Amino acid sequence: MTLRELIKSCPYKEVFNCLYNNYYKKKTEDEVYESANYYRKALQNLLDLRRNGDPQYTIRVDLDSQTELNDIYMINLKTNSPLALDLSPWEDLIECEVVASPPQTDPSLVLAHLLWELTFYGFNNKEIHMVRQELENIDRNTNE
Repeated sequence: MTLRELIKSCPYKEVFNCLYNNYYKKKTEDEVYESANYYRKALQNLLDLRRNGDPQYTIRVDLDSQTELNDIYMINLKTNSPLALDLSPWEDLIECEVVASPPQTDPSLVLAHLLWELTFYGFNNKEIHMVRQELENIDRNTNE
């Protein structure tokens, strides 16, 4: 199932309940409400993206148990190398296959963990691009 198909197949309420149970239980009511709105917009932004050529990655979501996240990463289909996806352009990810381990993991939980990772530096592509540019500038200045 692609990321786009996963988003379409999961009811938002179930996804946000998984986010809440894993990441927001100790937050204030205002923080939870604000985050819920940001995630809803992020999902819509993802769905609004156009296909960016053929997928170059597979997204992996590995859990230690039925709920505990172990790792999220993408695998380059050409080199088979693992890569972080938190600063990746969303248009490069939306048509990628999502593989969960164990395979019977609740799709809403898979999507919740993926959203947590995808939105770590921002809730839209523009924010993530700005952070990526900042890090590239720091790297460039460090290497000069």
